[in-house]
Amino acid sequence: MKSIISRFAFAAVIPLALTAGASALQAQEAMAESCTASFSAETVTIQSDPVMLTLTLSNAIGDIEHGTAAEKSGLVVTEVTSGEEGIALYLDTSKGKTGEWQLSFKGSEGACSGIIKVNAAEATEENAPESGEG
Repeated sequence: MKSIISRFAFAAVIPLALTAGASALQAQEAMAESCTASFSAETVTIQSDPVMLTLTLSNAIGDIEHGTAAEKSGLVVTEVTSGEEGIALYLDTSKGKTGEWQLSFKGSEGACSGIIKVNAAEATEENAPESGEG
């Protein structure tokens, strides 16, 4: 009889634990969806030097632990620092692909994401394609 009761209790606890875990995950995802990241420039250009942007979050997410870019974007979040003048985001665009890409930020109390547009490098005398005339 005791084993039947313990099996019943075990069978009842497992779904509750799974539900609680799923609820925590859903809450974290909902928080990320409700938090929007915006940047001091809506568009960045592919270049060899890192780009520094000011990051603004619609909701507080605590101390920012790291930032990531969509893998296919070729962008790399190299550093995110908080200071008196706001949140500084350093973005390596040297291997970036043109288009609109999501950048995500994980903090100690939540997550946030936003979209940044990446343009091709502007043609200059140094990087202009050769005309083929000669």
